[in-house]
Amino acid sequence: MLLSVFDTLPPIHVPRLITELDNLGYHRFWATEHHSPIQSASPTLVACLAAAMTVRIRVGTAGILIKYACPAKIAEDFRLLELYFSGRIDLGIAGASIAHDELYLDGRPRPSRESYAMRVRMLVNLVLGNHDIVVGPVGPTRPTLWLCGSSVTSAVLAGHLGMHFVCHRTNAGSSENVRNTIAAYREAYRGLGTSYSAVAALGTCAETEIAARRLWSTTSGSPCFSGSPQACAEQIQTLVSDCGADEAVIHLAIRDIEARIIGYRLLADAADLDATPNEDAY
Repeated sequence: MLLSVFDTLPPIHVPRLITELDNLGYHRFWATEHHSPIQSASPTLVACLAAAMTVRIRVGTAGILIKYACPAKIAEDFRLLELYFSGRIDLGIAGASIAHDELYLDGRPRPSRESYAMRVRMLVNLVLGNHDIVVGPVGPTRPTLWLCGSSVTSAVLAGHLGMHFVCHRTNAGSSENVRNTIAAYREAYRGLGTSYSAVAALGTCAETEIAARRLWSTTSGSPCFSGSPQACAEQIQTLVSDCGADEAVIHLAIRDIEARIIGYRLLADAADLDATPNEDAY
């Protein structure tokens, strides 16, 4: 199966983590945007560094908070990344809000649902070259566009704009909710190619179920998967099937970097991941 990773923990460990994921056969790595003293608020920079440090894994963002970022600047940055790392770049955006957002709005009015949708549409048109103005270097390929969300509204927007869609299992609630959200995305899809969706999930993986439970590092509910490597691989495969998704993008919520890397190694082996690039996969 295809298995990918997103990361929300301190960015200091990304260089070591990303090279491990590349060698283990994970399909993609996504940097997230979190405005806290211990997390990265610069997913584009992290994605650039990750791409430069790896050979085969896709890299990108999940996602840039587009309410506060200029669509034209995002398009320029990612057209450049795609020029350097052709066929490996995912441009993922999200609609979450930031605490103390007046610091980031720079005098602009607070965003509304309508202005958010307009900014997403503008970004898509700029990246795909459907705008009167061309921004960023033009290369033979374009980054893959993803919308990260957990609501039917986000899913329908992604579908109408022909984007890929990733739904967060923890934020959306039950697998049934995720399945309904992804179904709404597929029904609304108006892209040139085939719709493509992923489910994002938090969990833990260790040699034993007891060890995995001890490693769970967040108090925000229960893990979406947890246990021994084989148990985790089976749970993730079931999650993908139950949600009607095409792949899973996971985060091992394990603060200790050594234990986290071991968890990814164990899971890669149990899931029989292949480190050979798959040019046909999204």
